[in-house]
Amino acid sequence: MPENAVETRSLWKSWGRTAALRGIDLSVGRGEIFGLLGPNGAGKSTLIRILLGFLPRSSGSARVLGFDPSPDQLEVSRRAFGLVEDAGLYPGLSLRANAEVFLGLDGVRGKNLRAAADECVSRAGLSSSAGRLYRNCSAGMKQRLKLALGFARRVELFILDEPTTALDAAAAAGFKESVRGLNKSEGATFILSSHALLEMQALCTSAAVLKEGMVAAQGPIADLLGEAASVRVRCGDSAAAAAAASGLGLAASVLGPDSVEVAAREGDVPRLVNGLAKAGVSVRAVVPRVPTLEEKFFL
Repeated sequence: MPENAVETRSLWKSWGRTAALRGIDLSVGRGEIFGLLGPNGAGKSTLIRILLGFLPRSSGSARVLGFDPSPDQLEVSRRAFGLVEDAGLYPGLSLRANAEVFLGLDGVRGKNLRAAADECVSRAGLSSSAGRLYRNCSAGMKQRLKLALGFARRVELFILDEPTTALDAAAAAGFKESVRGLNKSEGATFILSSHALLEMQALCTSAAVLKEGMVAAQGPIADLLGEAASVRVRCGDSAAAAAAASGLGLAASVLGPDSVEVAAREGDVPRLVNGLAKAGVSVRAVVPRVPTLEEKFFL
């Protein structure tokens, strides 16, 4: 069994003189919830299509669960579920019929097929619309059905491109719960691409940040975020607190009558608190503020 679920080395994808991926080195360990993060156009969808065997690479190597996804797409599809943005089911079939077709291809047979299809439609919260044609459904309904069908498969790896697109808040929360549940109970590995960095920051254990077809940073989320670069102080007098912090050589900005943000790292906090006390400023709380991935890499 390969150590990593996914491994790429010097992976390039070009169309003529236009390079969508430029030397991607990626390592995704088994059991991770891994984010492919970055703005639209960073190369996330192209990378996912290559990993699923939908696109040939221009150069470099890729391994998915030990297989090369280009010649071994069938083996990858047996062990992994892939969701890409424009992949749909059959427009002229109902939601229930689509579920039956999908599950039938996955080996469900006979009287169990209808029950399994109804269960998937129900899990997607679409029982009342089970007979509606797929083409007449909203983008959110389609996405919910595709995710429910994917989660019905007990595979080792889920590779999902923008999985929360078109989902409302309740459906997005249910998706995250399903990801965490399958990851914890069955050790399933997830690769989730998204431009919603804050949302993925709270869900993923590790990530790669893509910019213009290259990996700008990769590692555990905590390592990518780094240590707090500032603290927010709840106090009795924010103006006095800002002045006292400035007197200590720490830049400060007033956020409100009882709140101030100070550019202070962990080692500066005792000195800051002592300085505020000497200035007669009452301190109610000091909260470290770690920058978000968006702030760190894209602002």
